[in-house]
Amino acid sequence: MIYYFTGTGNSLYVARRLAELTGTGIVSIAEIMKGKPMPEAGETAGIVYPIYAWSPPEMVLDFVRKRPIKSGYIFSVCTCGDDTGHAMKRLTKAMGRALDSAFSIAMPNNYIAGFDVDTEDVAEQKLTDAEARIVAIANAVNNKKKGIYDVHEGSMPGLKSALISPLFNAFGASARPFYAEDSCNGCKRCEAVCPMQNICVKDKPQWGSACTCCLACLHHCPVRAIQRGKGTKQKGRYVNPNCRVEYDFTQG
Repeated sequence: MIYYFTGTGNSLYVARRLAELTGTGIVSIAEIMKGKPMPEAGETAGIVYPIYAWSPPEMVLDFVRKRPIKSGYIFSVCTCGDDTGHAMKRLTKAMGRALDSAFSIAMPNNYIAGFDVDTEDVAEQKLTDAEARIVAIANAVNNKKKGIYDVHEGSMPGLKSALISPLFNAFGASARPFYAEDSCNGCKRCEAVCPMQNICVKDKPQWGSACTCCLACLHHCPVRAIQRGKGTKQKGRYVNPNCRVEYDFTQG
C-alpha cells in the first residue's frame, strides 16, 4: 500500500505511477486523518509526500506518529522543486523506525508564496525526468532493495530543516493571507481540493485555521480568483497535468 499526501497533484501522480508499477494500491493520508479506515499496508508500504519548507507536511508527520505502518518493507518518496533538506530524517524520527529505502524526485515548483512556478520548458523537463526516476524507484521497491538513500538534500540541509521549517509552521502555514477576488464564480473547486477540509464556499471561499499552505486552493482555481497576500497575483499557476486531485472524506 502507498500512503500519499498531495496539494497540486505531483505526489499523487508519483504515488499512482508507483502503485501501477509495483502492483499495489494507494490511499490518501488526508482521508485517513479525517476519519476513513486505514487499509492494511501489506508486505510493502510506501509514503509519498511533498516538501514544505524542507520538511514533510505536518499532517504526514502526524500520520506516521499516530498510525504506525506494519510492513516488512517500508520506503518513502518525497517530491520537491529542488532539494529536501533533512525532511526524510524528520520523517523517520516521527515514525520511530528507519526506512528501508528513501528517494526524492524533482517536480515542477508550485510554492508561489515565496517563488514562482517553473518556466514551461523546465516544468516539462522535470516531468520527463521524473518518469525515469519513478521507474527506477519501482524497480528498487519490487526487488526490496534496502539501504538506499537517494535523496537530494541540498546545501545546509540541517539548518534549513531545523530553522526554516519551524518558522514556516509557526508563521507561514496560515490561511489568513488567502482571499478571493470578485472574479470568483463560487465553483467550490477550492473546497474540494483542500486536504485539510479548511475551506467553506458560500458566496466566496472562507478559510478556517487548519491550513498547511499547500496552495492547492490557489492553483486549482479555474479563474485565478484566489490570491495569497500581495505577491501571487502576477505569478503563474501549476497543477500536475497527468492527474486530478480529488478527495472522498465520507467515513466508512
